[in-house]
Amino acid sequence: DAEIERARRAAAAGSKTPVNHFVLGVAYTWRTPPDLDAAKKALSRAIDLNPQLAVAYLARGWVHEMKELQKRGFFAAFFGGLGDALTLMFGAGEGALGGSGWLELAIDDYRTALRLNPESAQPELEAQILLNLGNAHYRLGDQANDRTNVELAYLRYTDALRIGLELGAGRRAFVFWERLGRSAAWRGAWADS
Repeated sequence: DAEIERARRAAAAGSKTPVNHFVLGVAYTWRTPPDLDAAKKALSRAIDLNPQLAVAYLARGWVHEMKELQKRGFFAAFFGGLGDALTLMFGAGEGALGGSGWLELAIDDYRTALRLNPESAQPELEAQILLNLGNAHYRLGDQANDRTNVELAYLRYTDALRIGLELGAGRRAFVFWERLGRSAAWRGAWADS
């Protein structure tokens, strides 16, 4: 909370400085549970101030992924579905009432981050973007049993490895290798049919 307050003061003092809003957005993700709405707002402000800030797109993409993973109760699901329907009917924007499409928003942000980040300048950031993009494609493909997204996940994972993705040991590495293996198997199974 002290770090969030420090970041909030810096963002207020330097309201036109995109990095201050980026830091604030990331700080909100440190809470348990993360304050995803506040993080999204701060990261969107950073992007508004500097549409070339690749790390802000990466962080906001992660927030969108986490929004997809949030469990919704009956009333939240009902009103979220109503909001999604209104959004589709009237083009009201990004589903202010609803919560569908979070993975698609994450993929859009990750693709923008990938486009903005030159691989040769920041290969570690490029690998992280590819990993997150692969994860979002994997989740979307798994949810919808969608071959295209599973294949895209496989390609992004292998691109991240090619660049030199550092996984370390532990849960992160286990999840990565499991998803890479599953996406490779699904890709191969579909190729055989």
